[in-house]
Amino acid sequence: MKEVFTVEEMLELQQELHKAYEGEWDPLESDFACSYLLWMLGEAGEMIDVLKKEGTAAVCDDPEVRAHFVEETCDLLMYLMDTLLCLGISAEELGESFRRKQKRNLTRWK
Repeated sequence: MKEVFTVEEMLELQQELHKAYEGEWDPLESDFACSYLLWMLGEAGEMIDVLKKEGTAAVCDDPEVRAHFVEETCDLLMYLMDTLLCLGISAEELGESFRRKQKRNLTRWK
């Protein structure tokens, strides 16, 4: 059986990471949410760089390139989780909103 990786776990792991670097990193407070989003956009750029330089086929077929792309994806998700933590958005709140949005999108473009 596959181990499920959840948003809740990502949030917890980020809190643990920030605790380890308390005083060195910006705190997980609302005033820093925009900064974390900007760092996240930088990571999106790094994901794009991998795709541009290596190509989508390499991301799909080359284990080393794929690992690099997935690592950059993790960086992006870490900054997204930081942003959610800054704003007090829980996994439950995100899940509820995601499900509502998905339901609306099912009929939006028909």
